[in-house]
Amino acid sequence: MNNLFPEYKPEEKKFLLLTTSVIVPISFLLQILLYYRGFYSISADESGRTLLAYQYLNGIETQREPWLPFHKLINALALKIYPDLFWAPRITGTIFALLSATVFIYYSHRLFQNKSITLLASVIAVLFPPYVVIRAVPLAEVMYIFFIISALIFVLKWLQLEKKKNIIIASFLFGFSSSVRYEGWLFSLCLLVYLIFIYRKISPSLFFINFLILAGFPIYWILFHYIQTGDPFYFIASTSGGYRLHHKTFLMLLKYNLVTQFIYQNILYLNFGAAASIIFLSFTNEKIRVFTLFLFSAFILMAFLSFAGIGMPSHAFWRIPLVWSILLIPFSAHFLIKLSEYLAEQFKKEKKIYLRGFVTIMIMYFGFQIGRLTGNSMFTADERNTGRFINEKLMKEKPFKVLIDSSGWEYLNIYVASNFPDIFIPNTGPDSSNPEKPLIDHKEELKLSLLNKLGIKYLVFETERYKKFFDQYTNLKAVKSFGIWRIYSLLN
Repeated sequence: MNNLFPEYKPEEKKFLLLTTSVIVPISFLLQILLYYRGFYSISADESGRTLLAYQYLNGIETQREPWLPFHKLINALALKIYPDLFWAPRITGTIFALLSATVFIYYSHRLFQNKSITLLASVIAVLFPPYVVIRAVPLAEVMYIFFIISALIFVLKWLQLEKKKNIIIASFLFGFSSSVRYEGWLFSLCLLVYLIFIYRKISPSLFFINFLILAGFPIYWILFHYIQTGDPFYFIASTSGGYRLHHKTFLMLLKYNLVTQFIYQNILYLNFGAAASIIFLSFTNEKIRVFTLFLFSAFILMAFLSFAGIGMPSHAFWRIPLVWSILLIPFSAHFLIKLSEYLAEQFKKEKKIYLRGFVTIMIMYFGFQIGRLTGNSMFTADERNTGRFINEKLMKEKPFKVLIDSSGWEYLNIYVASNFPDIFIPNTGPDSSNPEKPLIDHKEELKLSLLNKLGIKYLVFETERYKKFFDQYTNLKAVKSFGIWRIYSLLN
């Protein structure tokens, strides 16, 4: 990493290396502790994305897939190397989490070139509760955050040094972010607009190169959907469908839109001092003013889309403003240091006394919030144990099929935990939000002939009415229970 920044003095490089060697292990340790605690996911999306990577690896192309491909391709590669559906995507996520923690340190230092601000910002970031959560789960966000922070380092280098290689590297990194999350398209668009405004400083060839890099993937994705579905913008409807389905009223749009979530997130996690710092620096530092204008241009575009109900998820809305909250952390660190200096001057005490007090309070508060946010995992230990039980049976017995309760999306977690998703047959079809007619209906007689015909040996259900239904049959034996999940064996 230091070779990318030859302009740093040796003592700065030493400081950055030392800071990285402390902060990155802390990030890794936090993830290990959360895994040990049983915190595996914030939704069923993690398992759904893992299964898409598994299907892709096995030559199964999903039609009309709304998610961007980078996460799937990386996890397919990880599964090729280490074929464990539970751990492979989490190892991949951990690698990107550690990379994002690393580049954040360099981003902070590039922004202010002040060791105190860099160190404080790095400590805040590694413990920033929603960032801790997103680093611990195998979603696309941590990859996206890595690419955005990395790209912005080179945007800052361009603003400070005006070397064309920096803007090209930034474009490549924004291009990668565009294949991870759609918000990356907005950052790419803002960079293109910025290049148009400064066209006198750059050559037409440099603009054209950057245009191709930034627009390349979005153009490909639009053409891909046009060929596949006949609608070039099918992905807009497919990614926003869940949000619009559950959040139709104006009050819900007001509550869950980007601006509201951003304000709430930064007040709740003590990041609001960044606003004062940005306002002050915008009047005193032209490059910071241009940089923050760039950041908030992308934010404003996304805010407009969120009010229109476009590009928002159906749950965990805090994920969308998170990248902007993380990018503001160095400004919060700047604010705390300046506030400590002011208090030290007013009350004739050492600055470090106030700064240590602020940091101690934040660490204690962040610890409480991390505990609160990770208290419940959407991928439970019971689901993991259920899947592992099926896996153990498969290792010992002849091949069989498993009928599984698919009334809720959590059934995907058992697929992942078993490591053999192909053996499962969902009772009401694969789409929990649009259930099909059940293969086995608790309102009818048990269809033993159908179970035998399908090669079903085990039935895995969580719904109470089904468990009561199965309990009355002597040719079904409850062999194991993990929490609400009960496993039945079909007796011959």
